[in-house]
Amino acid sequence: MKKSNGVYYFPFALAGFSTRAVGSVKHGNKFDRRFIEQLSHVIGSSKQITYMVQKHTTNIEIVKKDSASEIFNTDGLITQEKNKVLLAVTADCVPIVMYDSVKKIIGVVHAGYKGILLGIVENMIKKFIKLGSELSNIKIGIGPSIGVCCYDVSKDRIEQFKQRYPGFKNFFQKKHALYFLDLQSIVLQILKQFKVQNKNIERVNLCTSCNNEQFFSYRKDSNKTFGEFATFIGMI
Repeated sequence: MKKSNGVYYFPFALAGFSTRAVGSVKHGNKFDRRFIEQLSHVIGSSKQITYMVQKHTTNIEIVKKDSASEIFNTDGLITQEKNKVLLAVTADCVPIVMYDSVKKIIGVVHAGYKGILLGIVENMIKKFIKLGSELSNIKIGIGPSIGVCCYDVSKDRIEQFKQRYPGFKNFFQKKHALYFLDLQSIVLQILKQFKVQNKNIERVNLCTSCNNEQFFSYRKDSNKTFGEFATFIGMI
């Protein structure tokens, strides 16, 4: 693996995420074309960038050679096509990239608490398996998201996760009368259920709220400063 201009290069794929320094990927409901052009310049203009209009669903779209660049009502993208770059946007939710170097499959997931509860992470792994992946060959990267340090939620939401994942442990903390949810811990325990090997998981352990000078945060930013950053993966 090598790194250039903030992009990580693997034998057949590239991946990375943007920061506040390059600005928000979206303004309202529209993607910033300047950001898309800037990313194209960094990774190579021959690669087609495909992005999602995310709705906190479990929908995962298979991106084909002739797929549109903007896909609606979707929170996961997967492809086996060369020269495709898949992009998700977040600002506290968990961004996840996946790739299989044997079957040449890549995927990206936008995993907020709603999507995790509904099974978006499980759905993506099952899509990889359906396309021929062996679990031992799936590599996973987890990007910056809000940490348990800052993500206070209602007791009802904690109960929702307890009911959805009854065997999971240590995914929340209680401090005085407040509950704090650990989304990344839940994602890691889902991966463990599928027996994804620890050595195949890379995690950027940065809280978007604590590191608000680097990343946008739905919880921390005001209406004036709020934006979203990109997480992407592409087939070389």
